[in-house]
Amino acid sequence: MSGGHWEYKQYKIQELLEGVGRDGQVVLRFPKLAQIFRDLSHVLYETVHDLDWDLSGDSSISPNIDFESKFINDLGKIIDKKYTIRVYEVGE
Repeated sequence: MSGGHWEYKQYKIQELLEGVGRDGQVVLRFPKLAQIFRDLSHVLYETVHDLDWDLSGDSSISPNIDFESKFINDLGKIIDKKYTIRVYEVGE
């Protein structure tokens, strides 16, 4: 079985964060936060997906410290990023 350790909830995490990041009111009032939520949706999805496959036995994360370091580095890049506000899709 490919994944499923957390019953594929990484899709819900991604959907929620992207939804917040594309919400019209959030984009207009808090554009930088909206961009952060959109960026976080991808990093968190990918990380949870990789953990899910590892814990389900479909793949293996090795070495663990490199995996953790990459995640922490990716989070830092999101927070430190100089944001250019681009709106492609806005929800109501």
